[in-house]
Amino acid sequence: MQLSKPKLFLFGFAAIGVNLLNLIMGVYLCHSLYIPPEGGSFIAFLGKGLGKNLVIPAVWAIVITISKIVDGIIDIPLANLLDNLKAKFGKRKTGMILGFVPMAVSFILFLIALFPNATGTAQMWGNTIWFGFFLILFYCSYTCTMLAYYACFSEVTRDDDARRFLSNVKSVADVVSYVLAYALIPILIDATSIRSVGLIFLPISLLIVIAMFMLRGETDQAEELSEKEPNMLQSLVHAFKRRDFMLWMCVNAFMTFAIQFFLVGQPYVLSEIAQFSGGQIALMNACAFGPVPFTIMLCNHITKRRGFRFGFVYSMLTFSLGMGICSLLGFPQFLAGINLNPLYVGIAGALVCSLGIGTFFSVTYIIPSHVAAREREEQGISQPSMYFAVQGLFGAVVTAFSTGLIFVNMRNSGYSQWMMPVVGIALVLCSALTVILPKSIAHIGKVNRRQADAS
Repeated sequence: MQLSKPKLFLFGFAAIGVNLLNLIMGVYLCHSLYIPPEGGSFIAFLGKGLGKNLVIPAVWAIVITISKIVDGIIDIPLANLLDNLKAKFGKRKTGMILGFVPMAVSFILFLIALFPNATGTAQMWGNTIWFGFFLILFYCSYTCTMLAYYACFSEVTRDDDARRFLSNVKSVADVVSYVLAYALIPILIDATSIRSVGLIFLPISLLIVIAMFMLRGETDQAEELSEKEPNMLQSLVHAFKRRDFMLWMCVNAFMTFAIQFFLVGQPYVLSEIAQFSGGQIALMNACAFGPVPFTIMLCNHITKRRGFRFGFVYSMLTFSLGMGICSLLGFPQFLAGINLNPLYVGIAGALVCSLGIGTFFSVTYIIPSHVAAREREEQGISQPSMYFAVQGLFGAVVTAFSTGLIFVNMRNSGYSQWMMPVVGIALVLCSALTVILPKSIAHIGKVNRRQADAS
């Protein structure tokens, strides 16, 4: 099953709306239900100027952590179900449908507070349980949708070049969604409310239907090529025995910690400490995400010359340098003492960060699909969902500690100014750990100099 480049381009953008809902949920909605002890809040669930504790903050931090862990654990059985699913319309398309419907319903119901005027502990407990249930349901159904979608990456492409093209297109789509999430949405929240913003972006998630229609007649061929269908335990054990994939998971854990901590922590550093307005935050994020399509091309050029590992390290270290610059925003008195405009510091740091942002997205698609494609060719086993699921399991556990326990408790304890330095340190460690990557991964994308010059 192979799609042409124009179709791969459309396929790469099809999930942008679903990803946007996940960003709105994780970055804004989850943290709009309580007010941090520093005073004030960048977002308020009920609307501007109506910030209040709708949930019990300490319990809600645990609920967020549990939701991430459940999301990671359920990846495995969902992946096995999707890889072995027998359905009239194809297993990938059916998997997307089975995930998308409950995801949309749970997102809508999360926008409704059970007790919007909660004043007592009992009502706050009621809200905590209500939001917690739909948060877990949302993450599980979102995972089902995206696992089915990502599993297609190794099946709709013919080789590593096509997979890298699709991964880069998906990365650009991710960048667009992040620009909308971090540049446009803060402005919309100032004008309306986070709940209204959620409803505005909900219809965009229907773009996933494009991917479903593209799989018509294609997925059945992929199913016929899969001669072996291991059960869940066999499939899981097989994935964990892949030495190249497990070494990548070690590196990916540090990268995931850093990017998730950055994405969730950045809005609060900028709004609560640097005291940036919604417009200033939008400008800074536009500087970070706007150049990414061009910086991805630069990283691709480096990868062709020196291989995946060199390009990956380049991206991690440039982003770490940008974080070092942005770390100054956590210390406004120091900037005032040297008469340095915080906005200029933020813009400079954002531009440096843009050199590495695109890689954060593309590598999470390239490596699992590369490993799955090799396994399919060598052993006749088609289980791409399982590799994405195992990666998701590692990522969910890391994210649970990053955005759940560590972020919430740092914020509630008044240590928000140290969030960006933590991101930079994690990325330096991530870069150092790439020495363990095997050649089969380290040299992905590398061509000889004559081929590179010709391209």
